[in-house]
Amino acid sequence: MSTNENTIETAIETVEEQPFEAYTPEKVNSRSRLWIPGLALVLVLGGVGYWYVNSQQAIEVSTETVTSKDLSLEIIGSGRMIADHPTDVYTKSPGTISKVLVTDGQTVAIGEPLVVLDQELLQMQLAQAESGLAQAQSTLAQLNSGINDRQAAINAAQSGVNAADQGLDSAYQLQALADASVTDAIAYRDWLYATPDPAPEELLAAEQAVSQANMGLQQANAGIAQAQGSAAMAQGSLAQAQAGDPASSIDAANSLVKAAQDQVDLARRALDEATITAPVAGTVVFAPTAASAQAQASGAGTPLAGASLMKGCAVTPGMPIMTIMDNTSMLFEAEISEEDIGRVALKQSASVILDSNTTNPLKGTVVSIDEVAHNTLTGGTFFSVRIQINKAADLSLCIGMKGDATIQISQLSSAMTISRKGLFSEEGENFVYVVESGQLQKKSVTVGDVTDEVAEIKSGLTLGEKIALPDNTSFEDGLKVAEN
Repeated sequence: MSTNENTIETAIETVEEQPFEAYTPEKVNSRSRLWIPGLALVLVLGGVGYWYVNSQQAIEVSTETVTSKDLSLEIIGSGRMIADHPTDVYTKSPGTISKVLVTDGQTVAIGEPLVVLDQELLQMQLAQAESGLAQAQSTLAQLNSGINDRQAAINAAQSGVNAADQGLDSAYQLQALADASVTDAIAYRDWLYATPDPAPEELLAAEQAVSQANMGLQQANAGIAQAQGSAAMAQGSLAQAQAGDPASSIDAANSLVKAAQDQVDLARRALDEATITAPVAGTVVFAPTAASAQAQASGAGTPLAGASLMKGCAVTPGMPIMTIMDNTSMLFEAEISEEDIGRVALKQSASVILDSNTTNPLKGTVVSIDEVAHNTLTGGTFFSVRIQINKAADLSLCIGMKGDATIQISQLSSAMTISRKGLFSEEGENFVYVVESGQLQKKSVTVGDVTDEVAEIKSGLTLGEKIALPDNTSFEDGLKVAEN
């Protein structure tokens, strides 16, 4: 039983318990006798009702007047600075890294040396080519000096043949060594695969050894082809010398000199290309690869400056070894949630606040939106949005700088707005509590765009109305309230 019911019952019992006074004609008549108890009961019940009505005290609430104002709708996403035009760096020929001359994140100029490949075999090939050129030049010099002795020419040509044959023999020996290395590397690799539970780092090292041995064999085969060319030229020189025609001998000697010079130029170019230089100016970013990461983890390579590019790694012309980022044109890559990405569009204005400089916001424009989602470490989903930064001349920007981007998705003029905390939602219905005549009145509303702080009201309210704002108070329709 409620408190109010208890009070009423007590009052009735009080009336009923009043002492009954016998009828005395001198005091009242019979009608008065019946009317007095009834009047007393009415007075008691009226007092109780008056007390009950006034016992419901008004609850103080904060209110807000519905107004209209310009509303800027924004989306915020964290991210980092990236380069606009990355340039991959490749080798022109296969080889093994001998030296890494730069570190990850280093700024380089155009033409600056970056990486040096192993040059031992290339230097040997250059020495052979230079030896062939010296022989051809010697033959030509002898002919030009007026040595017409046929035997001398034959002897000189024969020396050239002998030297060429020696070079060819050396090339075949190199090929045999390279072929043996390939056989041994393959045998060792196959043996590893045949053993139970081989270590991953040993398999990786074995695969690299096979790759390097095959490259050595390719280079040795190229050396044979070069030596065979020199031997053919020497044989041709000998044949011409034996023919005994001085004019044809000189012409042949000139041809031999030219061919030998071409061989030297080719060998020198290959040696020069073993030093990879920067094609553009910018910041060096090493290309992480699974092989380099495993090699570094297993200790199979020598890490330089803690980077993923390793001394001893095999490289091929189709594999980028690093990337150079152009610092003059920068992008901010923001992570936008799956709930907000549908409202982001190209050419929308944006501002970026970097953690390193919170007082100078960067202005920019949305230039690309990823169509493939990415997963966060906590299992969330986001999309990458790139913002072209209008770089200020007095602000130094670096790749990898972190910050927050604010993207303006729309601008509403004279929108009817309320504080977001005054908006309620239940079972798909949006509503507010309007304060009218000291009571709360629940009103359904149609909501437009919503930010973290305000909500646009399209219908259901009129300007000037007051809505209640929750402040640790439970609202209900008809609740008596007072504005604080």
